[in-house]
Amino acid sequence: MQEKIVKDLAGLMLKGDEHGTWVEISKLIDEGYDRLYIYEMLVTKVMRYIGELWEENEISVAEEHIASNVCSFVLSKVGESAAVEKKKSPGKVMMFCIEGEEHSLGLKMVHNVFKEHSWDIRFFGSNLPVHDAVVFANKWRPDVLCISISIVYNLPNLIRLVEQIDQLDYQPKIIVGGRVSTMYPLNDYLKSKTVVLKDLVEVNDWLVNNRISSRDYVGS
Repeated sequence: MQEKIVKDLAGLMLKGDEHGTWVEISKLIDEGYDRLYIYEMLVTKVMRYIGELWEENEISVAEEHIASNVCSFVLSKVGESAAVEKKKSPGKVMMFCIEGEEHSLGLKMVHNVFKEHSWDIRFFGSNLPVHDAVVFANKWRPDVLCISISIVYNLPNLIRLVEQIDQLDYQPKIIVGGRVSTMYPLNDYLKSKTVVLKDLVEVNDWLVNNRISSRDYVGS
């Protein structure tokens, strides 16, 4: 059943059908599926499936871009549809993909989860240069930096960023996620108290508990 939904949604996105995709997603929301399920079990799997089609030359780069744009639209709609309780913000969070990263859909889902928890967010999207990230962090002083990395070749940029943040006169929490976090033990590379969260369930758990669970996510 889930595999069929994933393929149906992928077909709609590849056609550029924003309305049709949103209709199908909104039906699931109305049926009681929570947003974490939609993000993690549907949208993420849809984009991975589309990525596989591209890798196998079954779709073109243009079609992949069309699907990504539809996905971005749908994620915005899902975020807008969330009932956000009006309460004091737990803190400020700065979100971006590390320098060299061009895709920010996963981070956009993280944005929506933080939004539902009332955080004050600055979302920069893809490919934020390390220098600019450090300058803005030092100026705005967020409580958390939330960073996405999907390509292992960009790991040196992440290491450089963490080292420069460590040199600031204040120490924000650093959260790292993205495809690389599921493939490599990032705590071996990040010599900072950096939290590695591998999926949206872990992100939500961290926000709810304001702490790391018993599993080992923290580099030191």
